[in-house]
Amino acid sequence: MPSTHICFDECMVRATGQSPDTYKMPSKPIEQEFKCHCLADHGYIWDFYSASNQAGPAPVPSTDGLTATGDIVYHLLRKLSGTMYWVLYQDNFYTTVSLLGRLRHDLHMGACGTAHPSSAEFPPELQIPKKDVGKYEYHALKVLAVKDSLFGQLVGAHLWFDNAPVTILSAVHDFESQQERLRKRPGKKSTNAKKA
Repeated sequence: MPSTHICFDECMVRATGQSPDTYKMPSKPIEQEFKCHCLADHGYIWDFYSASNQAGPAPVPSTDGLTATGDIVYHLLRKLSGTMYWVLYQDNFYTTVSLLGRLRHDLHMGACGTAHPSSAEFPPELQIPKKDVGKYEYHALKVLAVKDSLFGQLVGAHLWFDNAPVTILSAVHDFESQQERLRKRPGKKSTNAKKA
């Protein structure tokens, strides 16, 4: 069984033959591949769900209030529910307020991940226009509590300024307190020096 902290992400499997199901991405290390949505722990894939370039992901039962990718996450996590407590980490391809609220309400699972500021239910107060990014100090942090529309579960929405704004949604972290840590700003010769 996976440990308490698990992650959900896309996985690419190299393919060399011809198939309408493969994805071609010349800019990636693997140029042609099959794509899977994976539930993983410590580098091991516990379960996965394949997707096709031609047909899209195989259908899963639709869940009220969730996107198509949210349905896939919910479908795989239902297999884990009931045996112990898990915390899920994912990227902005999957993270929405409604998904985090439903996981907390239905499966008693916490989740955290980066989020698109333009995603549904993300608070507009934390959506910063590009022209205003320079007005904020390096490492500035703004946090708001948001309730998902279906169950009223509290989700913390975080806006943190690193070299660029970083938006995070979390249903597991205490969003009313924070811990200060010293972190050096990137050097002037780093690849992102211009942005920094």
